[in-house]
Formats: sequence, structure tokens, C-alpha cells
Amino acid sequence: IYGWSVNAGASEAMAEAIASGVLTFATVLSGAVFSLVVTGVAFRFIAAKSTSPATKGKLLLFIRTVKWFILSWFLGAFLPAALRPYESLSAAIDRVLEMTTVMMCAASLSSAITCLRTVAQNRLGGEVFASKTFSQMLKVLIWFAACIVAASSLMGKSPTFVLSGLGALTAVLMLIFRDSLLGLVAGVQVSQNDMVGVGDWI
Repeated sequence: IYGWSVNAGASEAMAEAIASGVLTFATVLSGAVFSLVVTGVAFRFIAAKSTSPATKGKLLLFIRTVKWFILSWFLGAFLPAALRPYESLSAAIDRVLEMTTVMMCAASLSSAITCLRTVAQNRLGGEVFASKTFSQMLKVLIWFAACIVAASSLMGKSPTFVLSGLGALTAVLMLIFRDSLLGLVAGVQVSQNDMVGVGDWI
């Protein structure tokens, strides 16, 4: 593309811009098609195994988040190379796409936990033992780790550097959310020991 543009009479700067623009468009289009094909095939295969409308709805949400994860991963792998002549722009886009990939990965994992919980409820015919509490705790841990990794990617630092800076902030947050954390622990204990049931007087 660069050689064709130069032979057509364009300057070197214009030829680089045209080549980068065409490669960027081709990369975005390829990533969109790739993510749609992969998630479409996966959804048809999984939906054929499921009969519950609730399960299909959760699966559809999961497939959508996976679609955006695949697209952000694909663009992060190939788009910076298309913008290589513009180093500062390529580095900025690389960091943003890396952060987006991490967040989409966390969203996909969170949606997968919801799907697994729904499938377990449908197969066992009711609420699984303390499944809601543990699934929420897993989601909180996933999103916390994703935020740490995303912040480190955006700043160009290691996650250890971000965690070291969060030491004092964590102590303050634990003091602020002390009652909420105690309530969460109490809820886990009540669910785990089956201390309260339907029809009990409190």
C-alpha cells in the first residue's frame, strides 16, 4: 500500500498515513468478523444444549461479553503494529486496549459465574447452598484484581507498584466499610450453617 501510494504521486508522509489507515480499517474489520464468528458458533452450540429460557438469557449475556473480550484482544494484538509509524499513538492505543482487554476478561468471568450458578439452580431444582454469596465474593475478587491490572497497564507500571500504593488506602477503606464487611461475613456464616430457613421467626 505504501509503495502503491508513492508510485501514485503521494508524498512519503501521506503514503504512511494511507497505509496505516487501510491497515487499521482492515484490522478492526477482521477483529469484528472474527469475534462474531467465534461467539456465534459458540452460542449456537451451547444454546442447543440448553432448554431453560433463563439459562439462554444468561448465556446470551456471557457470549456478548466474550465477543467484546475477543475483539479487544484481537485489536490489542494487531492494531499497534498497523500504527507503528506513529509511535506515541501506537503506545497509547496499546495501553488503552490492554486495559480494555483486562476489563472485558473480568466481565466475561463474572458473567460465566452467573451462568454456572443459573445452570446449577436449574439442574438441582432450587438455590444451591450459599451459591449467591460465594458467587458475589468471587466477582468482587475478580473485579478488584482486574482494576489493579488495568491501572498498572494504563500507568505502565507493575501490579506490585499499584498494590504498594494501595496499602494505606486499603486500611482507610476497611475502616469505612467495616460494618459492610462484618455483614458479609455474618451472611456467609448464616448461609453456611443453615441457621435460618423459610418460615422461621426472627
